[in-house]
Amino acid sequence: LSDRAQTELLWISEKGITFFERAKEILEYDPSPHRTRRIVKYDDTFFRMGCGGWRLFFTVRSTEIVIHRVGIGYK
Repeated sequence: LSDRAQTELLWISEKGITFFERAKEILEYDPSPHRTRRIVKYDDTFFRMGCGGWRLFFTVRSTEIVIHRVGIGYK
């Protein structure tokens, strides 16, 4: 997790919203794009994953996944 993502996830968890553990399991299993995992590829290394109303933006480098930020999926 980047420093930004850690801060954002802490804020979200303080509000009682818990989705990160499940999202982490999914990414550990397979971070590749797939409609049932709600993962979209933007370029060779940058991805977005939908988690309910939230979005995780991450990169994949070899065997490492770095979550850079968390955003809301609704306007």
